[in-house]
Amino acid sequence: MDIRSQLYISARQIYRKFTSKNLGLREILYEQIINDSPERTNNYLSALLEYATAHIPYYKNLISSHSYNSSNFSELPILTKSIIRENFDNLKSDELASRRYYFNSSGGSTGKPLQVIQDAEYEEWREATELFFYRQFLDIEPVVTSEVILWGSTTDIQQQTKKKNLTTRQKLLNIIQPQKTFLNSFKMTKRICIDM
Repeated sequence: MDIRSQLYISARQIYRKFTSKNLGLREILYEQIINDSPERTNNYLSALLEYATAHIPYYKNLISSHSYNSSNFSELPILTKSIIRENFDNLKSDELASRRYYFNSSGGSTGKPLQVIQDAEYEEWREATELFFYRQFLDIEPVVTSEVILWGSTTDIQQQTKKKNLTTRQKLLNIIQPQKTFLNSFKMTKRICIDM
């Protein structure tokens, strides 16, 4: 591992220490994804259904009116944007107040932005899934690879690329992490692609 990778990993560890994030949790979750099996998947689905039935009003109502279980999990209706909007409050866990959560939203490129709730556990799983994609599908180590990110929201791109008001973490990571270039996918031209 080169010095840049070592610095990046050290910076992330320092950040996690100050934000109370569990060191190495992303790697642990990544290993769970790698070593997954149909039996473990069914166990996860059963636990998820139990939790949803006990803590989320939308699923409590849905599951009590039908006989869903891990064997027919795929028969549950897929959450659409309209279902989420119509049932936003009923999709909140009754344990939400005890979690460190935040609101996020889609860019609204297909219409009205969709608001969702995310927390630290979501972030850890997102990072582990991203790590899985990079390592297993692209065969690259993300901490040492530059990225071109195509995005549709001008506001999101501006937030990701602005240099003012950066947190200490963002400043540190900008120094040592591989370059990330954000491009607006709605404003792509042949010239931009050639210049990359």
